[in-house]
Amino acid sequence: EPISTETMPPDFVPPANPTFKLLKLTKSADQSAIKKTNITIGAFWLNESLRKSIIEFKKVRPDIRFTVVDYSENIDYSKTTGYEDSLARINADIIAGKMPDLMLVNQLPWRQYANKGLLEDIGKMMDKDKTFNKDLYLTNFLDASRLDGKLFTLSTSVMLTGIMTSKDLVGDRTGWTVQEFQQFVEQQPDPKNLFYQMPGESLLSMLLMGNLNAYIDTVKGTANFDTPDFIQLLEFAKKYGVNPNEISGEEGMNAGINGRSQFPAIQMAYLSRFEDYSMYNANYNNQAVLLGLPSPQRTGPMLQGGTPMAIGANSRNKDVIWEFIKFMLSENQQDQIITSYEGFPLLRTSLDKAGLKAIEDTKNNNPNVNPGDPAAKVDSSYMYGAKVTEADTAALINLLTSANSLLSYDEKANQLIYEETQNFFNGNKTAAETAASIQSRLKAYVGEQ
Repeated sequence: EPISTETMPPDFVPPANPTFKLLKLTKSADQSAIKKTNITIGAFWLNESLRKSIIEFKKVRPDIRFTVVDYSENIDYSKTTGYEDSLARINADIIAGKMPDLMLVNQLPWRQYANKGLLEDIGKMMDKDKTFNKDLYLTNFLDASRLDGKLFTLSTSVMLTGIMTSKDLVGDRTGWTVQEFQQFVEQQPDPKNLFYQMPGESLLSMLLMGNLNAYIDTVKGTANFDTPDFIQLLEFAKKYGVNPNEISGEEGMNAGINGRSQFPAIQMAYLSRFEDYSMYNANYNNQAVLLGLPSPQRTGPMLQGGTPMAIGANSRNKDVIWEFIKFMLSENQQDQIITSYEGFPLLRTSLDKAGLKAIEDTKNNNPNVNPGDPAAKVDSSYMYGAKVTEADTAALINLLTSANSLLSYDEKANQLIYEETQNFFNGNKTAAETAASIQSRLKAYVGEQ
């Protein structure tokens, strides 16, 4: 049938020597009818790196569909019961047999789920897969993440937490008991101002932050708060915490290191980039040292998984989920971790590359920057513009590869402790009475798990 010129655009010019080809078109199947494997992810929120990994993985496996179950949806967190309401939704799904294939458990009582046999041992999946070499990763982090020898959760990035101070003050110490910590504080010229005028409740929260494993054993179902060690911790927090009504804007700024009054002599530190460590080290005159929180075991700095994931034991898609996790642990994906500001990569080669990148990115920065100096150079990679050196990266990598304890945070346990310590800080209860009350409530709570 002749082509009508009426259907051609007005500026159409036919080629001088047209070439004609015969094409055979075959109608493809309806793409919506192609069977896809659906993977459900239960979470309060998805971080950026996980979102990117999902998009990239779907390019490799277009037959996989991810469905996110948002457990924070329609939850009113302005209410004191907001967290409990979210847990109730999750537990209702579990009871109904609708547990997600993959769960982000950083805000969930995953130990309780593990003890009830609801989570898969990812360690077994690693060992079974002959194409996966766990020795290429931070094995100390994998070991610290185990519960009763089993790896129920796994993160694709890691951070480091502890008490940052100066080697001039603490020497070669790596950890301390509560008593040793108290002795150290009492030896300082102005003990209360070491903590930037923190109220007692905040000081106790800081000292317990992520350190509940020192007092709770979820495997044995025991709690150990009615001990001289914890009683001493309570008394310490009350003694060196300040009344919130007495906090001023001037005091508390005089306990810095060697005249750097804007930087406290001792503080909690959360490291997720090489620049973080270098900033502390610059302000502690290249004498920065990261210690663990006071505990009976004198634990060192704590590792913290970026976004811990767990696999449902009854999932029908375990092989696909493991393939997805292995994809996130691949070199290509691990190299991108440091740019997402979500921690350090687990893959050793990616960690080394991240250190070299930090050195290159900050090579023109001022190594003696003071965060209180308004003229300090601000680099796009870090607000204080501290210069990362080879010595800094070596020191931090040593910390990351040698730390053997995991930050343990339990929203419910911390809430119970907070409730029971109010009368203590108000002067209506003794430390021993408070410890006994906490022991009673936490023992019951741990027993439920």
